Amino acid sequence: MISKITGRIRQNEKWINLAYYLVYAALFLSALVGTTEFMQWTYVPHIRNMVYMGTTAVMLVLWALSLALQSDLRINAVKILILTIGILQFLLGGGSSLILILTILIGATDRKSADIILKESLIIGLLVLCVTYLASMNGYIAYRISDDGRHFFGFIYYSHFSDKLLYFYMMYRCLRRKRETLIGYALILEIVYLDYRYTHARTVTICFLAFILLCAVYDIWKWRQENKRVEVVKASGCLWRKTSYITVALASGAYIWATLLSMGGIAVYRLLETMDQVKIPEYLQTFMARLFFNSRALEEYGITAFGQRVYEITNTSGGENIISGAFYLDNSFMRLFIITGVVTLAFFIIYTTCFMWKTFKEKRFCLFAALLVAAIGGLSETYTINFYYNVFLILAFSNLGDIGA
Repeated sequence: MISKITGRIRQNEKWINLAYYLVYAALFLSALVGTTEFMQWTYVPHIRNMVYMGTTAVMLVLWALSLALQSDLRINAVKILILTIGILQFLLGGGSSLILILTILIGATDRKSADIILKESLIIGLLVLCVTYLASMNGYIAYRISDDGRHFFGFIYYSHFSDKLLYFYMMYRCLRRKRETLIGYALILEIVYLDYRYTHARTVTICFLAFILLCAVYDIWKWRQENKRVEVVKASGCLWRKTSYITVALASGAYIWATLLSMGGIAVYRLLETMDQVKIPEYLQTFMARLFFNSRALEEYGITAFGQRVYEITNTSGGENIISGAFYLDNSFMRLFIITGVVTLAFFIIYTTCFMWKTFKEKRFCLFAALLVAAIGGLSETYTINFYYNVFLILAFSNLGDIGA
């Protein structure tokens, strides 16, 4: 009986895959809408939430069907373990649906085409970006500018706009099957400049430039190979290979280093607190404020296995905590550590480290660079674990062989 059901499921794999792509598109679209000012329209939040919950439920069914399609029991065991972590985090911890949905997506993506997933994400994302921008410019939704001159372009927060630009460009480079032209580099640098001019998103700008630099190095290397300008010297070639593998091995641990750096930053902040003579430069005030909130959250909430509810808008007034000031943890790794627990953080680090090594072995260098830049951005932003920004996180079990680089 079970073998007949499994056989029927495998016979209809193409329809299951098609259902996945359609459901993922609806889930991705509803998630993106949740970051725009369209949420201020009547009924939109309710419709969006229903679509979000409905598509998540269907995706869970597709996850279950993916078990029958996968013949490797070890992979199925890993997928079950990943989803179990998401469920425990949701039930026992802070109840973060984002992590739960991410763990469902990771398993459901098994045997799917990374090329199709990235293409539909890019098309939907650019469409939402353009519609939101035009709607804000024409007064259909709010066009807000902060007191310090940051333009929101129809999004709830200015960095929602900037981060999407970065991740959409990373998707584009992963899909591109040939080297970028000089005109292409000039155009993307102009976009980075304009983005920084209007949003002042410093972290995004740094990450954007880092990714462009890594892509440029890769393109130059490809150009030298294509033109046979690489001189092979046995003695230096061996040293070059060893150096390259050591560098990649260290880079593959980017999420480990980022986590250690995040926790070390709190230790540095606490040390500076005890040194009255030390004056913090003005340009480091924002960075120090983020360290303060991370340190404060760790003091108040401590460490848990599967997370806890953390009120990220709280302040101290008259000796009592009241919900009034900013208490947002602008660090993906500290949020995972405090809000979703040690187990979730450990899973995330192991998962991303293994995935980065896999991308290197399959020579997906642009994807490797994208994951590396996401780790860097996670030090001061929370979008590293948001699938509607960082689509790359769900691709570990997909077919990477069909994307460009």
